[in-house]
Amino acid sequence: MLVPGEFLAGTSPLIQMLRKNHHGVQLNAEALDRLVTWIDLNAPCHGTWNEVFPVPDGAHQRRLELRKLYGGPSEDAEADAGLSSAVLSAAPPPTPRTCGSLPSPMQRTGP
Repeated sequence: MLVPGEFLAGTSPLIQMLRKNHHGVQLNAEALDRLVTWIDLNAPCHGTWNEVFPVPDGAHQRRLELRKLYGGPSEDAEADAGLSSAVLSAAPPPTPRTCGSLPSPMQRTGP
């Protein structure tokens, strides 16, 4: 059993980089909260149980039918949560510098 707080987002290299404005990336409050929650829950590896151990053919649908028949929870934990994409922004990449106005080494004269 995991101890509460065993996985802390604050110790995550990803969160540390984002908090230091890594390459100008800035997350809005909701996006940062999603990442912190995801890491705090130790969920980075898999989103659903089906990703860990594939459900045998037809078993998932049968499970949903039995839940409905016997008054179990109606939500499908294996379904996509339908969350909107997190919003993030980054500074535009720097403009490449050119040396077009400088003479090439072959054209230089003098010392």
